[in-house]
Amino acid sequence: MYGTARGLSALPPTLVSGMAYGIDIFAQRKALELGLDTVSCLAHDLNHIYPCQHQRHCASIAAQGALVSEFLPGAPFERSTFVRRNLIIAGLAQAT
Repeated sequence: MYGTARGLSALPPTLVSGMAYGIDIFAQRKALELGLDTVSCLAHDLNHIYPCQHQRHCASIAAQGALVSEFLPGAPFERSTFVRRNLIIAGLAQAT
């Protein structure tokens, strides 16, 4: 992955992700490191970052891209919101 991400930096792509555990946050951290734009599509409102450990990356992601959500502040946090979030990711991404 590391060699691939560095190779992609020549294009330069915008990384679109759900900021979830695992490959999502890894890819976003790598995009930040390589100076690539990155967009985090959230499954909740902007006031409640999940998983909470990823809160520390929000300022960097916002500065080098965006945090986006279709949910209003105080919207209930439900499993179905992750499916809705994935539809936004698919709509924003040109490739996977």
